[in-house]
Amino acid sequence: MPAAAVLFVSGSRVPLLERSWSPGLVRPGGIIEAGETARAAAEREVNEELGVSVTIGQLLVHDRRPGFDHYVFIGGEALSGLELAPDYGGEIAALYWLPFDVAVQRHSPRGSQRVKVALDAARDGMTVVSERELVDSPRRSLYR
Repeated sequence: MPAAAVLFVSGSRVPLLERSWSPGLVRPGGIIEAGETARAAAEREVNEELGVSVTIGQLLVHDRRPGFDHYVFIGGEALSGLELAPDYGGEIAALYWLPFDVAVQRHSPRGSQRVKVALDAARDGMTVVSERELVDSPRRSLYR
């Protein structure tokens, strides 16, 4: 099942969500619906979860595994200047702004690899495409 997420960076912090129905912290994002592009899904999920409309930036990570594609985009607009309205009481239990190292530690195990790789890709202006494990994969491709 394909999914898309957005990594927003504000200074040296990123926002992570705690969902009401699942343990752990995650980036804003969710399942790509039929007929929807990964980018459109990411923008829709940010609107649903954070209550803001944004135009997202470049694709940072495309994690391809059998039966699963996960896309991570950079947030194209700073959230710090926007009034967020998270879906508290619905899907979102809490919103945390965390330093990079804490965000990597507190994210779900597989997601923490994506956060780490996405932060590196954002810093280096690259897109990372992986067909296996994201870290130290022999089948990892970098695109500028």
